[in-house]
Amino acid sequence: SVTSCTECDYVTVNFDPCMVLSLEIPNDATSLTDCFDSYTKKTTLDCSNSWKCDKCNQYVEPDKKIILWKSSDILIILLKRYSDNRKNNTFIEFPLDLDISSYSLNYNNDGFNYRLSGICIQSGSLGGGHYYAMCRNELDQKWREYNDTGVREVDESQLLKQKPYCLFYRRL
Repeated sequence: SVTSCTECDYVTVNFDPCMVLSLEIPNDATSLTDCFDSYTKKTTLDCSNSWKCDKCNQYVEPDKKIILWKSSDILIILLKRYSDNRKNNTFIEFPLDLDISSYSLNYNNDGFNYRLSGICIQSGSLGGGHYYAMCRNELDQKWREYNDTGVREVDESQLLKQKPYCLFYRRL
């Protein structure tokens, strides 16, 4: 997270390692890009979060922004579909190929491009439901649904109609 003083040009950076990117689904979101945009947008903290700048010594309501410093080879994205004891069933379009260059500094020059390798889905309500996964087999490049004791092949058009809560992307 990058925090900047609104009175002078001072900036401070905090590194918060995380294994899973937890993205909220904004009210107007239709795509994973919308969720990333919301996660990384610059916000101004309110007066209850005022901050004393180390450079100008003023108490300010700073600007704050999140940007990815370094991403892992496997990018795990959790869509926050559960809040206030309710499930958010909004359809969020997600790509097979994901470019995170707009959200990342890519400190190690590892690459910004990822390919979807699996999703987790929870059908039913918050109080009870059913969990299953759809995963891409690296050997034959086919998608399969793993649902209790059954496994079946699915095509990409079926996959892209799902409402997953967890997505797994592999760096290309």
